[in-house]
Amino acid sequence: MRVALLSDVHSNVHALRAVLDDIDRVAPDEIAFLGDAVGYNAHPGECLELLRERCGAMVLGNHDEAVVEGGEELFTAAARAGVEHSRDRLDAEAMAFLREVPRQTEIDGIHLVHGSPRGPTTEYVFPDTHPESLQQIVDHPSVGDAALVAMGHTHVPFVRDIDGLTVLNVGSVGQPRDGDPRPCWALVDTDGPEVEIRRVEYDIEAAVADVRKADLPARTATRLYEGR
Repeated sequence: MRVALLSDVHSNVHALRAVLDDIDRVAPDEIAFLGDAVGYNAHPGECLELLRERCGAMVLGNHDEAVVEGGEELFTAAARAGVEHSRDRLDAEAMAFLREVPRQTEIDGIHLVHGSPRGPTTEYVFPDTHPESLQQIVDHPSVGDAALVAMGHTHVPFVRDIDGLTVLNVGSVGQPRDGDPRPCWALVDTDGPEVEIRRVEYDIEAAVADVRKADLPARTATRLYEGR
């Protein structure tokens, strides 16, 4: 089974459409989303609607969680503004949907979570996370017999092997932070499992123009150019 995994769209509908076009060219068997549909950028409603239409599985991210539960006072100024913007623009039905999204799930041997199995919306797992910490993460009871743990949250893609279990961060669609501003997603063949991390071009100028039109923080716009 081939599964497309994407994460951290953050209301960037231009990036999301470009990724979905690439996914359509690849034609996987399933699409799954690893959280943070909303926040930061200009179009939360459009992004959430597209993800609901296209994804067979979804988990909740920390920005999604903040939109429906609060707590954004702990965020940076730009992140807080994005949460407030999203909350103001999502209708009651969309908010109700987000409240029902699980924090972890599994699809064909892939454990899906936004942050990590032991901190579903809070823990950050980076490419240089210490092997001992990674081992504790993959040993979490929620992982069960999964062959691959897929995460987002850091906006930095990587693939690592921990005692035969694949640990994957799929990067970010809407706000990459690894120095490459192109949207990122991952294609997983569960027979391996084998992983391909893919990047696509998109209209950054249109996304930046929408951020400015929505009167969102300047830092939100510059991050799209910088990929950081």
